[in-house]
Amino acid sequence: MSYCVNCGVELDSTASFCPLCRTPVVNPRQPVDTGSPPPFPTERREVPPASKAELAILVSSMLASVAVCCGLLNLVLRSGHIWSLYVIGAAAMLWVWLVPPLLLRTMHLYLRLSADVLAVALYVFLISVDLDGSAWYWHLALPIILLLGAALLLLWVHSGEQLRSQGMSAPDIAAQIEAAKVGICCNGYQAQVYGRAAAGEVSWLLAQAKSHAAAPDDRRLLEPLAELAAKKRTPREISGCV
Repeated sequence: MSYCVNCGVELDSTASFCPLCRTPVVNPRQPVDTGSPPPFPTERREVPPASKAELAILVSSMLASVAVCCGLLNLVLRSGHIWSLYVIGAAAMLWVWLVPPLLLRTMHLYLRLSADVLAVALYVFLISVDLDGSAWYWHLALPIILLLGAALLLLWVHSGEQLRSQGMSAPDIAAQIEAAKVGICCNGYQAQVYGRAAAGEVSWLLAQAKSHAAAPDDRRLLEPLAELAAKKRTPREISGCV
């Protein structure tokens, strides 16, 4: 067994110099073993980046399998309640949110945001079909979704100007938006959106919607959503489809 005469570290029998201080190994009683493989690789290599196409296929397969399984269970069990619409709609919305940005890196941010807003509108429409609430969807929910989409667009433009003033490029800004979307999917109210808490932004947007509602009935329809935001709960949680 050899030791470095400079730093005292124990050396492998195949080492001809100290890996820390590069001091040559001199041990007449134990010559350097040139026949055994070294304990660590001699070539420096890097782990190749993950394929975004493979990741998109994986995410699509997971979401599709969940949607199909829940749809078949709902069909076979015949519960009298189309609860699978919640799962299928959520899977479709998440697919629109996550998969196209992975495959279409040159997709314009305006198109991404439009697709995201349409996905949310479709999901809420499926909920209205289950609850037989087409009236409140067309007169209240859809205008609120479009208003939120416009607010996000203005927020993106304002934040983009600030980020560009800080020297951030368009891909960096797109990464910030993707991080915000993933954070909302994973952390809900606890997510950070452009450095702000998502719970506070939701409360602010609901307050703006109530202040601009034309009729008292419209303001009363917003009260359940405001209560959910105050309790930091979602419609999926109170419906039991967790």
